Amino acid sequence: MSKLDRWRVCKEETAMAGAAAALLSISDLGLVLDSPMWCSTLTARRIAECEPLWARRMYSTLIEENDLVFGAKKKLLQVAQDMRQEADYAVVGVAVNCGPALMGDDIEGICQSVMDIPVCVSDASGFNGDADRGWSDAMISLLRKVPHFSEKKQAGKINVIGQCILDPASDESWENVLFIPGGQPMKYEELAWLSEAEMNLVVHPRGLAVARWLEENTQVPYSIQ
Repeated sequence: MSKLDRWRVCKEETAMAGAAAALLSISDLGLVLDSPMWCSTLTARRIAECEPLWARRMYSTLIEENDLVFGAKKKLLQVAQDMRQEADYAVVGVAVNCGPALMGDDIEGICQSVMDIPVCVSDASGFNGDADRGWSDAMISLLRKVPHFSEKKQAGKINVIGQCILDPASDESWENVLFIPGGQPMKYEELAWLSEAEMNLVVHPRGLAVARWLEENTQVPYSIQ
């Protein structure tokens, strides 16, 4: 192996793409990519390849060089205000790219100052890992915004954890499935019903952190396929 091989451009999916895939699986969520234009463009194109309609709920702060020096609060605030006025989302997600992540803005506080709906923020910078890490971090940031989980149980029902639209299409069918968060569209309010399953079935390593979070916070045990 050549010494140069370790410096080659990574061929894996980006954390931004993973985060976007997770957050946009919530059908009444609007997503802001706190990111420069081209990073946002690459993410939007990747999502559109899989689910064209999902990409319509994606916006960007279009970070520029001056914003990295002086901060991007004004742009983020304007995006949030426009989303509040022009759309009817139940929840807003913000996926933060490398540059904005270094600036340290209070992203949730900025958005929440003009919004009366939940705002979940996910660090989707390339510093932290690939698409799987972006997916699991974003999904957990979303679950943390669920105000309360259902205390009911549905006998024999499971949640499938770890499926993602970035994966190759699969013909596999699941019996007795309650939800497949991240793999099929669901509404924000339906996240509260994940606790009604008897078990979470982890079908991909990216889902393990999510299943552990659900076990700790909703007392639903998990099993790895």
